Amino acid sequence: MGLSGIMIEYHMKCIFCGNEKLYRLKSGQLKCSSCGRKFSPQKIQRDLKAIECFCKNLTVTQASKLLELNYTTVKKRYEKIRELIAQF
Repeated sequence: MGLSGIMIEYHMKCIFCGNEKLYRLKSGQLKCSSCGRKFSPQKIQRDLKAIECFCKNLTVTQASKLLELNYTTVKKRYEKIRELIAQF
């Protein structure tokens, strides 16, 4: 049996329901034992780093070079951050 069949508790909670019991899948994603939804911890890390760059007032170009991500990817994340700030 591989690691995908073993239930592993992480300090991370499910981003959808808040449950703390998560499975690590072979693809690297985490799956919630409660709601059954999957998400990528790597994507969450990238989003947090993009938020950090936004807060440091870095331009999209600077952030994309620093994070080694595509310009369009960072631009979309910056737009989403601005949208959430506007809603708040």
